[in-house]
Amino acid sequence: MAELTKEGDLVQNPALGAAILWRTAAAYSKAARDSKPIPLPLLFTILPLVLSSEYSQFLKTTSVRSNLRNFVAKFSEASASKTDLISALTQRCTAIRPLTLASLCVALNKQLLGLDAKTASVYALSYAPPKVGIADNVQDLLGCAERLGIWYSELSIFEICAALRIRL
Repeated sequence: MAELTKEGDLVQNPALGAAILWRTAAAYSKAARDSKPIPLPLLFTILPLVLSSEYSQFLKTTSVRSNLRNFVAKFSEASASKTDLISALTQRCTAIRPLTLASLCVALNKQLLGLDAKTASVYALSYAPPKVGIADNVQDLLGCAERLGIWYSELSIFEICAALRIRL
């Protein structure tokens, strides 16, 4: 049991979460028509999707050129039949909220992200992706985060919540 807890702590830590949130915000702004920052509430959906192997396997196999609705549709396909995962996403977002908050604090303190308090939005302070010294499995997580950032930039908060069937 202790070994399983140790592995969970390695994956679900604020430093990794900060990098994931940063790549999401950078991809969102880069893909948005007017380079707008990502709304703060949307960041609370990123770690639950990216850090779960069940969700991230679908993220990795959905093309970047696709969209959020196509990603969600994969959970209903007969071969996958994982509709329960989408139904459980709101609960997962709530459970991981402390990790997301801690990750956001790390990203703000390390100047990966900036926060606009007037608009409740978050922007990347650097857009260049890390290239050296990143393990392949971490690179996969960052790629999933960027994919979500791109997809989110195409939709409103309401549309994202409706597609993911969540309440923020």
